[in-house]
Amino acid sequence: EAVVDAQLAFSSGQSRMAMRSMLELVPHTIRQGLPEKDQLDFNAHFAQNLPVWIPPFNRKQALYAVDDLHRLEVVLRSMLPRPRGSYVKAKRETAFELEKLKDDRFGIHGLTDDFERLPYLAGDAKLARAVKAMRHLHSLARRGASLNEFEQSRA
Repeated sequence: EAVVDAQLAFSSGQSRMAMRSMLELVPHTIRQGLPEKDQLDFNAHFAQNLPVWIPPFNRKQALYAVDDLHRLEVVLRSMLPRPRGSYVKAKRETAFELEKLKDDRFGIHGLTDDFERLPYLAGDAKLARAVKAMRHLHSLARRGASLNEFEQSRA
């Protein structure tokens, strides 16, 4: 089974390149006519502990989802992955990320990342991240999760 995370294919180093950043590297003539990414205010929903995607999707949500596929297509058709235009490294990194997810049974690494990013955020983005982290902690408690020593030290 071949799964490749497109973000990893076009990112370098430790940070993932966001779709908005990838699109900025695509020539304007190719991305012309694509709607902007900020059609939905995810942070405003998350900051209020509200989901964004509740079926059935309204027209705005459906258009956003389809537009996101078009944005990804523009990136894939117009850019070469790093390094040297091959997806091999991204495939290997994707496999590594999937293994990390499998090994992190309670999502402690993601929870830690959420808390570490809080000081660098502001407004709805900060509140949304805090709400996400607290929802995660509450879900662990509801499941009666039994954390080992390492997980306890990170959570």
